This record gives sequence, C-alpha cells and structure tokens, in this order.
Amino acid sequence: VPLAVVEEILLNLPAHQVVRVCRLVCHEWKQLVDSASHWRERCRREGFQPSDASRPPDD
Repeated sequence: VPLAVVEEILLNLPAHQVVRVCRLVCHEWKQLVDSASHWRERCRREGFQPSDASRPPDD
C-alpha cells in the first residue's frame, strides 16, 4: 500500500488512536505519525491555525 494512502487513512482516525496504536504497527508508520507534516495536516483539517512563534503576541 502506498504511504500516501496510509497517511490519508491515519488522518481520518482519531488522534489518540493514531498515537497509541497505529505508530506501533511498523517503523514506517511510526515515522509518519511522528512527522511534523502529519500533525500540521491534521491540525489544518481540524481547523487549527499554526501560531507564528517568531513574533510577539498582539495586545
């Protein structure tokens, strides 16, 4: 199964299941689950906006 297909499946599972179970399946899945790009995409899909830590917060 192509890794892109696996990633799409993982992105549609609850985050707690991905962290607790899916990352234990194999080394490739662990790398995918632990990647920043996976969590950026998950956050984007759930409506979270990344904060820009390089600038001070607005007053």
